[in-house]
Amino acid sequence: MNEKIINLIAFEPENSLLDFKREQYPIGSIPKRNIVIKDIQAMANNPSDEEKYIIIGVGEENGAKTIVPIAQLTDDAHYQQLVNANVEPTINFEYKGFDYQGMRIAYFKIFGNTDRPYLFKKDVAASDGKVEFKRGEGYIRKGTSTFILGRSDLDAIYQQKSTRKDRKNDIVVRHDFRTYYYSDAIKYPYLHISVENKSAQSVSFDAELIIFKNQLEVKSDTDIIREHAPRSQFGHFTPEIPSIFARIKKYKDVFEVKTTLKGGILINQEDVVEDIFKKHTILDYSIHQNFRAVLVLRSDDFISGPLRYPIETTIFAS
Repeated sequence: MNEKIINLIAFEPENSLLDFKREQYPIGSIPKRNIVIKDIQAMANNPSDEEKYIIIGVGEENGAKTIVPIAQLTDDAHYQQLVNANVEPTINFEYKGFDYQGMRIAYFKIFGNTDRPYLFKKDVAASDGKVEFKRGEGYIRKGTSTFILGRSDLDAIYQQKSTRKDRKNDIVVRHDFRTYYYSDAIKYPYLHISVENKSAQSVSFDAELIIFKNQLEVKSDTDIIREHAPRSQFGHFTPEIPSIFARIKKYKDVFEVKTTLKGGILINQEDVVEDIFKKHTILDYSIHQNFRAVLVLRSDDFISGPLRYPIETTIFAS
């Protein structure tokens, strides 16, 4: 990724997908803290599905670039909270720092945002308390400038959405059964699911796995550890911390395993994500039986509805 940023600085002028800023966006209750929301929203609303970049610590004047090192990098989480607390739907972006010619700079990468338009979900006040951006407003980057979304922009966005192809054919799902080892003597099978994106565009999705009960239990690696780990000197276990990746729910006839990552699972262009449920599909059973499950992937890029992937096989007790 650093090579990509280096090439942008070296060879690219500002354009509709690229912006340079001399200083980091301010955070906190100070003037101009909301500008980062507008600029990221404007990039996300640009109709191109390519990645967009805002490079921080670079000044540009008459085509000449000047590096302005960053003294202290602002945490990505601060920008994530600020932007996604005020804009809907969620915008995918990241903020990272790196060393360029011995100087610290940073960049925003805005990517995988196809659910346009991105709009303010509430009035956003400036530091003086006055409304700076109104609920329902949005901005778009055109060329090197930012404009409020107008009627023609919204018409174009909805036209693009109505003619966008269904991307389920870009996705390949594979599964197999692998072994989770708690120790050499204690092991369990688990359902390993990988998802491949064959296209040249990133895609994000939420995943749900319905496993029919039969005579088995579905557990996570944390469940197994808690079952087999020795109790503490106080006679109890440390309270379980919920996983940020997935969770399991038990119903009368099925187990439901869902991913819980905010914004979904993102797969970059021509890439694969392995074990999408992160060891939340460990199977505990003692007899041979028929195993049935259905994987459901949901994405705004799946125009005609979710991708369904049935799994049915015989599993054998060890």
